[in-house]
This record gives sequence, structure tokens and C-alpha cells, in this order.
Amino acid sequence: MSAFHPPAPEIPGLVFEDKSSTPEPSAEPLGPLRPYASQLLNFRSYRFSPYFRTKANLTLTSPSYAHKLNPKQTVCRFDLNGTCNDEKCAWQHGTDFSMSEEEILQDIVSYNPSLTRVKEATKLKDYPTLIGSYVDKFMKQNKDKMSQDEMCLLLVSMVNEQTKHVPPHTAFLEQRKWRPTAKPKASEQQDTNTKDVKMPVSESQPPQPSIDLDNIISDEDVRYFMLDSQSVQDIESAVLESPTDVQLWLKLAYKKLYDHQKDSSAGLNHALNVLARALEANKHSTDIWQHYLTLYAKRGNREELMELCRQALQLAPCYNIWWIYLSTATSYAKKEEICQKTYDFLVTQLDGSQELKSHQILEILLYQIALMVQSGRYKTALTKLQTVLKGHDNNTTETHSAMMSSDRCLAWLAYIHLLEFRCLPSSLFDPSNDNPGRIVNKEPFLLPWKEGKHDNKNSADHQAIVSNFDDAFKACVDEQHSAEENVLHCVPLYRNLILLEVSRERYDCAKNICRKLLDTSPNFTKVWLCLADVEIRTGTPEIVRQIFSEAVSTCTCSQAAELYHAAANFELSQNNPDNALEYLEKCVISLFDVHISDSKRCDPNLLYCKILGQTLPLEYKPPALKDIISQKLDENQVLYMWLNYSLLLELQGDTVQAVEAYETALYTLKSTKDVQHIWKSYLSHQRSKLLHSRVKKADFRSFTDLIQRCLVMMPTKCVLPHNPLLYWNNYTFHSQVVEVFIQCLPEDQHDAAYQRFVKMMPGNFGLLIRAIRFACEHENYQTALALCQNVLYDQPACVNLWKIAINLLARDGNHKEVRKMYKKAVSALPHTVSLWKDYILFEVTQGSQENVARLVEKCREFGVNMGRFLSTVLK
Repeated sequence: MSAFHPPAPEIPGLVFEDKSSTPEPSAEPLGPLRPYASQLLNFRSYRFSPYFRTKANLTLTSPSYAHKLNPKQTVCRFDLNGTCNDEKCAWQHGTDFSMSEEEILQDIVSYNPSLTRVKEATKLKDYPTLIGSYVDKFMKQNKDKMSQDEMCLLLVSMVNEQTKHVPPHTAFLEQRKWRPTAKPKASEQQDTNTKDVKMPVSESQPPQPSIDLDNIISDEDVRYFMLDSQSVQDIESAVLESPTDVQLWLKLAYKKLYDHQKDSSAGLNHALNVLARALEANKHSTDIWQHYLTLYAKRGNREELMELCRQALQLAPCYNIWWIYLSTATSYAKKEEICQKTYDFLVTQLDGSQELKSHQILEILLYQIALMVQSGRYKTALTKLQTVLKGHDNNTTETHSAMMSSDRCLAWLAYIHLLEFRCLPSSLFDPSNDNPGRIVNKEPFLLPWKEGKHDNKNSADHQAIVSNFDDAFKACVDEQHSAEENVLHCVPLYRNLILLEVSRERYDCAKNICRKLLDTSPNFTKVWLCLADVEIRTGTPEIVRQIFSEAVSTCTCSQAAELYHAAANFELSQNNPDNALEYLEKCVISLFDVHISDSKRCDPNLLYCKILGQTLPLEYKPPALKDIISQKLDENQVLYMWLNYSLLLELQGDTVQAVEAYETALYTLKSTKDVQHIWKSYLSHQRSKLLHSRVKKADFRSFTDLIQRCLVMMPTKCVLPHNPLLYWNNYTFHSQVVEVFIQCLPEDQHDAAYQRFVKMMPGNFGLLIRAIRFACEHENYQTALALCQNVLYDQPACVNLWKIAINLLARDGNHKEVRKMYKKAVSALPHTVSLWKDYILFEVTQGSQENVARLVEKCREFGVNMGRFLSTVLK
């Protein structure tokens, strides 16, 4: 919580150096001096200079200079990673561009072919024969007397002498007429490489269902991981023998799709043909239908795809096919109809996992609500969600029985968020796509309540919000679960209610809620932390200490590590490192059956090593764990044990061991969230060290490298809940790390830092928007516009980004570009009512009645609700 971790101040005296850009000339040195490296090393003819060998310490046979690499042809990625077993592979391999001893000598001689009696009138096709003959004779004469390097050196001297070069001026400025090259392959004669061709996407093409095709084993993967893959003919025979084997059909289809002897369109047609044959024998297979529809969407014929979806839903109805059908539809009315049919299908479905079914109901419900809100139907959306959650009809009862408590809790939080902030929580959806879509993150979230005192009007609103929370608690209770389990499922609701009371300065109510929950179960560490946070805002440090003391004595020892960590951080915020040290020592001692007076065995450092599985001295005999402690702690407690151990070493002044503990924890913990926690504490430790450093320049460079390593090490690709084939890019942690780094810098260096990190993470739209807004706040509009245009080329579905770019263009008075930008924006976000309103207002101010009429017709086509707005604007 923020109360335990106050914001860190700016560190004076730091200078940010952007390593990714070319430094401007400066009178002061930019860094430590490095050995001089000649710029002529970029040219292959620099081999004829004596400095190539004496100063650059390179050999004439170096593969960096002696090679047959074709820069216009792709290098085989399988060959780079191991071995390529495809004899017909059209890409370049190491064996293709490596030079033999003879070819290296021919390469040197080719700079001056006259040495081999080649004349100006000699035809180019005769060059290989004449130069090859000369090199053969040269090798026969000198091979027994000289090494390869010595023969190359002799030829270099002969070429320089023949050309009348005077060292060190030995560079060749003219292009060679001939040089050794790799043998051409048949596929190089084609204009394009079929492996890199992508289907063009037009504006009229239907959105394709996002299936991670990397999870399909294609021919490319088979030839890399297996020495001998099945031929197409073998699989064809196998599917004829076993026509009901779905996996065989899918394997054959994707082999046809990735057939390198055909172009991409032909491969797609063959794959679809295979899947069509598969459907004849397996018309009720949901897997085949899903892959068939996914590939068919690449053809771009929306109407045919819609008809196929309807046929698939009759023969093999499933949620994923309903979703493809929904993604293909364009108008609001059609999407609304499909949403309702999908919802009815899920509620009445009897088979399948309850957890999966519950998630799918929540997902399609929130998709429908998001579509209504985005298209200008806020009241309809609110009524719809209220009816589903609060209604008393049979449909509501079936929905409640089909949804699990955790999903009902999320639905209620979404309803309260929609009621108070007129939108659904953004944390549930992909931040790079503002169109209605799948739920990507189901982690509990906190509502952004505004803090401030409440008057009579706000008091009435407050009572209405609390009433909604009471309804949510009643709806999320499951009679089959115990009271403690029900409270555990509702913790996200309780935390938001406590935060609401705190934001309204109703601290006594917040404390009463916490106490009521703790009476039900005293082991709720999150509730103890909420209570401590409220006391920090209102009480004295002594009262907060009493809360922590009560918490760690009430909770079981194995569950108290997080409380000890929070208590230690609180003491540090009060400038009491001794008390913090005492908390950290008690944390581990409480797990063992040992008395504190036993100084030999009661060493906190060694006890932490014991509990974390680290190396212990041979002579040390650790005490036994208490009976109530299991031999293996859960993951959350292991995380806080590592954090407490690292902080203990830091407070003891052993910074070297503290860093080693952080590094060990990074590679010991398995959960991504746990590793992120370690990184946050590690960076905080290094930042504190930097703040008190005497050699800030060197330490800041190390801190910058650590930030870079953290950003590169942590993954951004996350799978969607209950759908391992789909993924999204989560940059939340990376954005937090960037903010930690930027807070260290003086404000005049923030812009350069933002630009560097945006270049490093171009898909991080949250960071991009912050960088753009920072540039605008400092009137650096050209930089802001350049940042926008770099990303908008791909037409992302990000409303804020489009609006910022349009405002920047409008500021320059470039109305033609503004119109183009609006057109692209509504194409990427066709149901976003705010964009359509701005677009129509722009055309009204430009006096273009024809364009206004055309836009109004488009709004009706997509089903965007503009009735009241149009009646006001077009009076």
C-alpha cells in the first residue's frame, strides 16, 4: 500500500544518456575513453591496408569480411538456431555463404583481375574460369610452403603492387565486376519469398479471430525439431484410413497451408480444401469448424463467413464459434443479437466445466455492456447489467446459479464502476484495443474514488453506493460455502468499500468493516493491512504499532510474513530502522522451535537461509520448525520471506549480500507476479543506494543497466483466462519500472527518457500516451505528433491516441490531414460514439453539408446512437 511506501524524491545530479541515439558533438567526454576503431572497418577493401592486421588485429580470413552473404536474401532461422533439415529450403545457410580456402584467395584477387591476365575485353562469364585457374596454380606453388594467412598476405601485396597502391592508401573505391557468390537457388528467381508474404488487409475485410497459430505444429516446426517428418502423402493415406481423426486432418491442413512450393493464397486454398473434406466426415467437430472459419476469414468475404458461421452453429455449437460469428458482424443490431443468443446458449448449456462456463457468461455479458456504452447507449447498458444482477426473474436466477462467486463479484464491481464512472473498468480488457473484446485480466481491482469531504448531496449518493455493495454481498454468498469462504470470495468488494469510506473520510466506518471481517477470520492479511492503512491516516504511530502487533500475534506464523514486511516498511517510514530490524528478525524466529536466548541457533540470517533452502555452514545445526508450520510454505509466504531477508541484510549494512539475495530470489521464484515484487524491492534498494552515493555517475550507469535488464527480462505476453491459445501484451509492470526510473531524473531530462523507452516498447500505449502528454505540457508539439504518427500507421484501436493526434493536427490548422485522421479513426473504432461526434462537429465547422450527411448515414449503418446529438447540432 502507498501508506507503507511513500513516493521517492528526485535524485539531484543525474544525467540521462540515451545510448540508443547518436550523441551530439560535445566538448566534454560522454563516457570513459575507448580504444580507437577505424570507420574504414565497415568496408571489405580495408583488408588491403596494413592497419587492418596491425591495429585492428584482424585476419584476412575473417568470416566478417571473407563471405558470400547475400544481403537481399533471408538467412534461415533454423540454421541459426541449430540445424536445418529441409533440403529444399530457399533461405541462406552457413554452408551457402562460407568461403573455402580457394574462394578466399579468389575474393582477394577479384579486386584486380588483371593480375590473372584478365583484360578489359574479357567477357564477364570468363572471369570465374581465369581467376580460378590462377588461384589453383598459386596454391599448388605455395600450399606446402605457406599457411592460409600467409598466402592471403602475399596475394594482398601482389594486388597492391599491381594496382600501384601506396600504403596506407589502399582502399578500392570502384565496384568489382566479379566476386565469388553463392550458387543461386530456384526460389530466388521468384519476385517474393513465400515465407515472408502476408495477406493484405483491406478496410472491408472482416476481423479475423485471433488464434495463436504458433501453437499449431507446422511443417517449419516439424523440420526443425524432427529429423524426418511425415510427408503429405503419408498423412493423406492416414486420414483416408482414419477419417474421424481430427488431429490428423488439422496436421494435414497446416502442412498444406505452409507448403513452400506454393504461394500463400494457393496454400490457403489447399488448407481450406482439406478442412472442408474433414468436415464431411466430422461435421460435428468444433475444433475443425473453428480452424476452418479462422482460415476462411483471411479471404475477406464477410457475407460468406457469416453464412458459414451460422451453418457451424447449427452443426457444432460452441462458445468459440459464437465468438467468431460475433467478431464478423459489423452493425450494432447484429452484434447485439448475437450477444443475446450466445448468452442464452451459455445459460442453458448443461455440460462442461462450471468455472469455464461462468467465465464465458461474464465475458459475453461485459462485451454486450461495453458495446452499448461505446455506441452511446449508457442508460440501456446500465439497465441491462442491473437487470442481470438484481432481477428476480427466471433468467436472473439461472445466471446466478451458472456463475461462480468470484465472477459474480467481478460483475458487481463492473456494475458499480459503470454506475459511478460511466464506463467499465479498463483493467479487465486489453489496453491496446478499445473496441469491445475478451476479458484479458481478472485480477481484483480498486475503484478510483475521489477523496474529499461529503456534503448532504454526496451523502445521499454515498448511501446509494453502499446499498449497491450490500446487494453485491448478498448476491455473492454461496450457501454451500462456509462464512469464511464467502468472505474470502468477497474480499475485492470489501476492499473497495473500505476505500470508499476512506475517500469520504468516514474512517470509523472503514475500521468497523475491517473489524467485522477479522472477527469472521483473523487470518485475512489483506484486511489487517487495510486496517493499518486507515489507522496511518487517522491515528498515531503507537496505534499503528498496536495494530501490527495484534495482527502478527493473531495470524498463524506461516501466514504473517506479509504483515511483518508491512510493519518493517512502516517503521522505516517513521525513521525507526531498529524497530524494522526487530520485526524482520521476529518473522523468521517465530517459525522455529527455538528460544531467542539461544544465540548459537537463533541467528536470523541463518534461519532465513534454512527456510529459503540456501546454503548453511557445516557446523550449524538449525532448530526444528514448529508443529503448526508445514515443511513447505506457500508461494506468497516464500515471496515475503525473500523480501524480508533481503531487507534484513540491507538494514544490517551488508549491501553486497543484500544484492546477492535479491539476485537469488529473481531466479528462484517461479511466479511472474512474485518476480515482479522482487524487482520492485530490488530497484527501490538500488535507488536508495544511488541517492546516498558519492560516485553518482558510475552508480547511475549501473542503475540504468539494471532497469534495462529488468525490462528485458520480464515477459509481457500473457495468456487470456481459460483460453491458452490467445494472448495479450501486459505492460503494466514495465510502465511502473519506467516511472521509477524517470522519477530519479530532473524534469528537463524526462522527455529524452520517455522517447527512449517508447522506442524500446512501441506496443506500450499507456507509456506512449504519457510521453505524448508530457511533450504537450512542455509545448514540444512536434515531438508529440511524431510519437503519434509512428504508431497510428497500423491503425490501432486506441481512442485516446487518435484524439490526441487529431488535436495536434488541428492545432496546426491542417484540416485536410485532420479529415484523413478522423476517417482512419472511425475505421479502427467504428462504434465509438465520441469519435463520430467529434468528426461530425469538425465537418459542421468546415461547412461541408455533404460530408455531414454521409457521416450521419454511416452512423446509422453501424448503429451508433446519435439521435439527441444530431437534433441539437443540425438545427
